[in-house]
Amino acid sequence: MRKTFIKERLAKAGKEKVDVDDTTLFLAKFKNGAMGSFEAKRVAAGHRKDKELRLMGTKGASSLNLGE
Repeated sequence: MRKTFIKERLAKAGKEKVDVDDTTLFLAKFKNGAMGSFEAKRVAAGHRKDKELRLMGTKGASSLNLGE
């Protein structure tokens, strides 16, 4: 699933069409039976430029935050 919320933005020459998605989500099923969910957002209140990776499994979890 993907969605572009902001369809146009102001530019030096007036308005220009936005051709990148603001949000994308997808689910994955791996060959070994594991499942994964992936999410990327350009618009999330309170999370400016966050870059985070979370791994969760049956024996534990880990998180890596590369935000500013």
